[in-house]
Amino acid sequence: MLTRRAFAQCAIPASLLLAEHASAALTHCTPWGLLQSASPSQSCPDALEAIRTKFDLPAILAGSMRIGGSPRVRACGVRVRGEVTAVETTDRVHLGSCTKALTALLALTECEAGRLRLDERVEELFPELASTIPQALREATVRELLQHQSGIAADAMKTSAWRDACSFAADGKHSETEQREAFVRAILAMGPMSARGKFAYSNQGYAVVGHAIERRNGKPFEALLIERVLTPMSASDAWGFGPPSADSFRTESGAARAMCGHQTDGKPVGAGQGADNPPAIAPAGRVHASMEAWLRLLVGVAQLERAALKSATASPDGETKIEEERLPLGLSIESAREIARLPTGDSGSKYGLGWGVADRPWAGVSSVDATGAATRRGGRVLTHSGSNTMWYAVAWVAPERGLVLAAATNQGGDRAAAATDAAVAMMLSEDGAAES
Repeated sequence: MLTRRAFAQCAIPASLLLAEHASAALTHCTPWGLLQSASPSQSCPDALEAIRTKFDLPAILAGSMRIGGSPRVRACGVRVRGEVTAVETTDRVHLGSCTKALTALLALTECEAGRLRLDERVEELFPELASTIPQALREATVRELLQHQSGIAADAMKTSAWRDACSFAADGKHSETEQREAFVRAILAMGPMSARGKFAYSNQGYAVVGHAIERRNGKPFEALLIERVLTPMSASDAWGFGPPSADSFRTESGAARAMCGHQTDGKPVGAGQGADNPPAIAPAGRVHASMEAWLRLLVGVAQLERAALKSATASPDGETKIEEERLPLGLSIESAREIARLPTGDSGSKYGLGWGVADRPWAGVSSVDATGAATRRGGRVLTHSGSNTMWYAVAWVAPERGLVLAAATNQGGDRAAAATDAAVAMMLSEDGAAES
């Protein structure tokens, strides 16, 4: 029911180069039927409204933030297609699989506290289940689960485990933790579906890690993620799980209080059952947030990765320079290095812990040469996209430039993917203009 588009091996959105100017990105847009245009404003600039109408989306939000700066958020469109309530910059958006980066951060905090190890095996996480898990999967590690290298089932949607997860979510008789416990037991008993050490994108691996963490803490995954990662890293409580429209969706007059997801054909999905994936895979893709809260968290990721990159710079005496600063979440420099550490072996994967890892020409530090011309060297980026097929979100982190970018829309599908890439390019163009 809730499939998401095939995830490329490098886990990088379609617009890989991210043009420096939004207009350049728009030249590759395919025309679609247009919605009635909203009136442009500072929060809804002409460029973003052009993207929204070009791709026939109900709404789109885009934002950027620099380390040490303030978030800039733009929003255009309506909360529900066919209605008049305009989207606001404070509205919450569904992050889909961008949740994985958040779960990976929670895992790193658990490692720092000594409650988890990245090299810990599945049979150590669930010793009572060891006899029911085929050996190849018993030996898979937490790191391999987070890097999609464990061999665990990549697609569970045609299995009884998934059907049960959806049924348990609907009947209201099982807690979210109980739903994950049943799902994880069933998935692990299935054994590996691909070779260990080979990239196979899997929501199930993140469900396993998330459930292992909540078992050891005696507290639901959702509460742990909010308490230990989301709130402290963003200084915001604008986070939640499931569709943003789940609670008190309508006012007394019938107006939408929150954004509503839409199917790829533009049909609204409402706020009830079927508006999101089941809680069984919450660690893989059920978080929603305000754009500002998400940007602030992404800046924390940029700080971690910047410190990791600086720590790898050799000093004249051959020792390693380590940034003398308090890192977000109290993580050590060793933990920060793990985020972008790629799998060993010959898999060729460019996926670290919850992030695709790449280099982009626009991501480095700018400088002025002897002639006065501005130049910019390339730099590392972390990136991820996410969709439950009714929303689409994408994030980019450029630690050397000290910049994060994100966009989201309340509709799924290829149009949404192209539009969010164009919106991020627009925000990149704004940042470049502010720099000069």
